[in-house]
Amino acid sequence: MDGDPIAEAIIKNLVYIKQNITSFETIVDVLISKEIIGLHERSNFVSHGISHSERIQEVINEVLKKGATYDFITALIDFGNEHVAEQILSLDEEATLEREKYEILNEIKSLKKNHQEQVAHLDDRIIKLQDEMTEKDKQIAAQNEELRKLKEMIEEHFTRHDKKMNEMSRTLEKVSNLCEKNDEKATDTEDKKGNTQKPNVRQTITSKNREGLHRANKHKN
Repeated sequence: MDGDPIAEAIIKNLVYIKQNITSFETIVDVLISKEIIGLHERSNFVSHGISHSERIQEVINEVLKKGATYDFITALIDFGNEHVAEQILSLDEEATLEREKYEILNEIKSLKKNHQEQVAHLDDRIIKLQDEMTEKDKQIAAQNEELRKLKEMIEEHFTRHDKKMNEMSRTLEKVSNLCEKNDEKATDTEDKKGNTQKPNVRQTITSKNREGLHRANKHKN
């Protein structure tokens, strides 16, 4: 408590606090959530066996003991006891400075929270975009694979086509060569036949002429 002007201001305003504080059990629960008061101690502070003033006194004692004056002021402001918090913080100039300091710290805390939320939102957005990019990469990879297979099919088709055309070309060449050879053989055969028949024709003609001449000589005699 030494050197804490808010703690001093709480003590100086003790009567005002006891007479004006509301939502007391909510204030206790907030202090429990901040671990200033233990959960197992709650019944000690909200017990109906003691007066309202005594219960407030017990809570303030715990706040001062734990040095949790800022948390106490925050709980007052957040849950309908702004008037009590203002009374405590406006006691003197030093307390006013502490109040301004508190408000600045609160603003920093709020800005930090907003910043964290924005960063979390950006992180979520980045993760989402990364997932979308990963999915796009998968789609592109799948399309590239399909294109590769299609290219292979086309190349294979043209390879088979070229092979078949080459085979046909060689077959046609063989057929053409065979035809030329057959033509040459046929020509040689015809030439040989022509040469064989010509002497026979001449001999036949000569023989007939001789027979005719012989008969003619007989008639003359």
